[in-house]
Amino acid sequence: MKKTALLAAGTVAALTAASITLASPGQADSSTSSAFGISAEGPVPIEPMPAISSSDGTLKQSSAGSLPDNPLASATISALYAGNRKAGITLVDASVGGGLLEQLPPPPQELVDACQQATDQVPDLPTLPEVPGLPIPTPTTPAQLSDVCKVLLTPPDSLLGAKVIEVSCQGTKGDVRVAGLKLLGQAVDVPSTAPNTSIPADPLLNVTINKQTKNADGSFSVQGLVVSLGDGTEVLTLGSATCGTAAAGRAPAQAPAPKPVTRSLPVTG
Repeated sequence: MKKTALLAAGTVAALTAASITLASPGQADSSTSSAFGISAEGPVPIEPMPAISSSDGTLKQSSAGSLPDNPLASATISALYAGNRKAGITLVDASVGGGLLEQLPPPPQELVDACQQATDQVPDLPTLPEVPGLPIPTPTTPAQLSDVCKVLLTPPDSLLGAKVIEVSCQGTKGDVRVAGLKLLGQAVDVPSTAPNTSIPADPLLNVTINKQTKNADGSFSVQGLVVSLGDGTEVLTLGSATCGTAAAGRAPAQAPAPKPVTRSLPVTG
């Protein structure tokens, strides 16, 4: 039997997917840049607010305003922004704990008596009543007794105040500026704004300035003031900036469609 045929055949590439997607060379993972004014963990939790974020590298900015109402802190916001490898926030006239101090119950008479006596020993005192977010520790040293007396007998306007808290990051570098800091109504010199600087512990609060963290997703975070109330019962963050890196953003490259190759193949038989 005579057979004559013209067989049109393509290459193997023509028979496989012509739409294979190739990864764009050099394309890196991305992480989000963000900033917020306040957050808290403890008996009085506060989700980060006000907050702004940028996942694609576009610069996002928010106009000036105030911290939303909350029982822990107040401040005016003069800057809030996030973009590719940069973020920042500036808080003005920040105040922490004014609302908590308003909830302080009258001190027990045993404490009033102890506060009015000059002594090198701390008498046995009853467990002091707790305020949500601010448990008052029973003092065990004369210095602690003096501090507790000042707070309970003549409460200050706030636990912490600051004229300015400025937090920013650029890439993997962070910067914090604090001006006009007051603790329990008393002016305090900021010893340094070097990363992870702590102010000496107080019976009611402890403060870390410029807390810096490298995150698992490759981003970098800077927190202005981290305030621990009641020995860590409530932890408050004032001013936070996180710098992430946007991906290159190029669309995936498409493999060029292979050109079929036609050959004439004689078939005999």
